[in-house]
Amino acid sequence: MEKDVWRELFQPKNKKAGNTIFLILLIGVMLLLLGGSLFPSPKQESSLSPVEIEEKKEEVHRKEEYIETKMEEILSKVHGAGEVDVMLTFSSTEEKIIAKDKTIEESHSTGETEETTKNKEVKSIMVEDSSGSRYPYILMENNPQIEGVVVVAQGGDSAVTCEALNSAVQALLDVEAHKIAILKMK
Repeated sequence: MEKDVWRELFQPKNKKAGNTIFLILLIGVMLLLLGGSLFPSPKQESSLSPVEIEEKKEEVHRKEEYIETKMEEILSKVHGAGEVDVMLTFSSTEEKIIAKDKTIEESHSTGETEETTKNKEVKSIMVEDSSGSRYPYILMENNPQIEGVVVVAQGGDSAVTCEALNSAVQALLDVEAHKIAILKMK
């Protein structure tokens, strides 16, 4: 029965209906093929080159190493600690929140065809420095979140020293006690 419907549709007496369906299918295929160029999707373009991205990663790594080195310096001064090595693990990296203009939503509709068009636009606020370089205005910078701390100390076999090191790490990094391990160095 289904074959009969299609045959009937393309019979000479139904030529107009068959041509209409064929035209609709052709337009649909063309929209699929050309849709990306006719209706571009909004994309967040990265303004950083691969070299700049690598430099940012190295900068983050240097900051993490700086925190570890500073911790080693401070903790090695604790009475009975001796030489100290520190390793930090991070659950997230540094995050920068940039300022954005208000969202503008426009809605247009025509009464007869009931066609509705909506536009939504969000723009970053840009700042220009004295050399003419433009970059987004940063509202806030969130430091990397520390997930855990391992401290290896020469005096790690003393309970008093371990408690002092644990308290110092909690105070400096705002990390819960169960995420800190104090171990004796070889």
